Amino acid sequence: MTTSSNFIEPLLGICEDFTRRMEVEGPQLLTAAVKKKTQLVFPEPYLPRLPAKPLGILVLAESQNLSMSSQAAYVRWLKEGDAPHRFLRLAKRKNEQKIGVQPWDDGILKYAVEAAFGVKPEEVAVSNAIPWSWVEGKANFNSFSSGVIRLAGEFWEAMLEHLNPELVVAAGAVARKVMKAADWPEAKTLHLTLPSPRLGTAAGMFEPKDMMDRYRVPEVIKAKILGCDDDGLCSRQAFYVCHALSRARARPLEEVLPS
Repeated sequence: MTTSSNFIEPLLGICEDFTRRMEVEGPQLLTAAVKKKTQLVFPEPYLPRLPAKPLGILVLAESQNLSMSSQAAYVRWLKEGDAPHRFLRLAKRKNEQKIGVQPWDDGILKYAVEAAFGVKPEEVAVSNAIPWSWVEGKANFNSFSSGVIRLAGEFWEAMLEHLNPELVVAAGAVARKVMKAADWPEAKTLHLTLPSPRLGTAAGMFEPKDMMDRYRVPEVIKAKILGCDDDGLCSRQAFYVCHALSRARARPLEEVLPS
């Protein structure tokens, strides 16, 4: 990320404020039953991975999986640093292909946004709607209570005042609820379904190449998907790209995104 430090400074201030709020309010955000069996991994929220050029699109997935069962090395890397290190976790990843947002890293969201809007992945801001994570023992635990949604909405409301994207792509019901809590306008939001592995059942009903041909997926993206050596992932990528194209073509996005 090469964005100006003058732009980043207020965003870091928001992260500091919401770290303090999570430390104080966190226990009250969950039900008593959930509090007994879960643990907040870090109180720090984090900035999106931001493009160097002016922001046009912000893509929001759900939340990070910070369980030791599947992300032990990443969690250790986060623990090695201080709070600013964790605020900037998505910007500090050295490998652009693996920024720390799973459905972006595995190509599903990345290819979908690239196909739907004709933008390069590095030109898009990426994050999660819920900027905190909980675990139950060594396993991931999705704590998406109304209190968590509310606080995440307040966090994004503050962030969006500075980021002011032309469009937010909200992937899944949680991102949709958080954007509503943030009072972000529907006219500047594109809702997609959650890019979950559970899509594999529906995706498996279709031949990836045939489906992408029918939805006129750009050849460069089609080649990337068909070149995947994981048949299940390839199928989900193709299915989700067609879903994004269908949603994008169903509304006049040119009114939101200037040419």
